[in-house]
Amino acid sequence: MEKNDFRTVSESARFLIRKRSILLLQSGRKQYEVAEIIGVKKETICGWNISYKKGGFEALKGKKTGVKSEDKKLLNTQQEKEIQSMIIDKMPEQLKLDFALWTRKAVKELVEREFKVVLAISSLTFANTNYILTKLKSAKEARDILRKVLIEILTLDDKITELALIDDDFPYFED
Repeated sequence: MEKNDFRTVSESARFLIRKRSILLLQSGRKQYEVAEIIGVKKETICGWNISYKKGGFEALKGKKTGVKSEDKKLLNTQQEKEIQSMIIDKMPEQLKLDFALWTRKAVKELVEREFKVVLAISSLTFANTNYILTKLKSAKEARDILRKVLIEILTLDDKITELALIDDDFPYFED
């Protein structure tokens, strides 16, 4: 039996596959035979058949997933924009958070403090949210900023080393 990944086909195609499996069952085929033809487990065919018996072909249509409306989001659009501007303009330390860089946990704590809304940390990812992290500066911009800071540190370190080589009285700190 060749397995099919139904996540890769459209919802209308999935409906047609479910409908075809019911028609095959109605023509006298066994569930395991239909499962083999369609490329799914026998239990899946059984579930589709149960749904069909309860609600007809209409019950075989896929159900929409995800947030059903803007009202069910934990933050409204204005709150999201406020958090985004805080993150873009300031570092966590400047907002009195115990983080050096913006992380999911830092954003979660900021949202809780500012709006008294508790977000699941898993909802704060780049892949599945319209929340704050989608508006962060790009990774390239972050690398450029870090590169500049490192260059400044290294330049300062070189200047200190030069002073130490030139001046015999330069204070040395030993551990």
